[in-house]
Amino acid sequence: MKFRKTLKFMVQNPSTFFLCYLICWIFFSALHTLTDDPFIYGTLPDVDEEVKNSTNHLPWSLWKLLSALSLIIEEIVSDLSPIERSWIALVPALILVYIEARGNVNGIANERKEWMNWYGQQQKAKELGNSYEVPPVMNNDQDESYFIKAHKVILFRLRSPKRLFVHFGYWAAFLLFVAVILFINDGIVVTVQYIIKDLHVLVILAAILAPISCYFETRGFLKGIAAESRMWIEWYNRQWAAIKLGVDFEEPPSSQK
Repeated sequence: MKFRKTLKFMVQNPSTFFLCYLICWIFFSALHTLTDDPFIYGTLPDVDEEVKNSTNHLPWSLWKLLSALSLIIEEIVSDLSPIERSWIALVPALILVYIEARGNVNGIANERKEWMNWYGQQQKAKELGNSYEVPPVMNNDQDESYFIKAHKVILFRLRSPKRLFVHFGYWAAFLLFVAVILFINDGIVVTVQYIIKDLHVLVILAAILAPISCYFETRGFLKGIAAESRMWIEWYNRQWAAIKLGVDFEEPPSSQK
């Protein structure tokens, strides 16, 4: 059931895929540029010289640091290729979209469980003649800017960083699997030698991708909570008059199928 809902969310939100695809395409293109020989032996020495010159006369030579940064950005932008490396970004983009969709489904389920518990308590309170309890905290982020939402996502994850390490483990395993697939034709010994030699590269990649995927998962989770909460808020507002008049509650709202 969750898998079907996750796929439905992915289909209904294609903009998320294009955003993830763009991020992955730029990331892998930049990574290819920064690790290629023309950059290492051509642009990088110029950048190193600019940085050395800038550190001698700070803060008046701060502009040289910006100049060094511009050299790197210029190299990356000029080397962006939608044809040669765009396919590499496809799989990570799909993974990120699935992660956010899964987070959205989990957020909806989590918020619905909380409201349903509250609804059950209200039914018991009515039978016992007790006063109604205050509803759960109502999450409504419709009027918040993107930056406020992003700030919320980051704070939420910083309070519970466990998922970040889980994502790091997932990406490390995924990249290790990709490395094995790419070099298995050269033999097991050569494949193991390559992995050991460039293990630090896999670790760095996993360390970069883990916060990104963790951010998307948390964003989806909070969006799911907000969407479910809005539906319950509308329902609760309709019930307020019913509570005062002692009228029976209408059935609780159903989450989107």
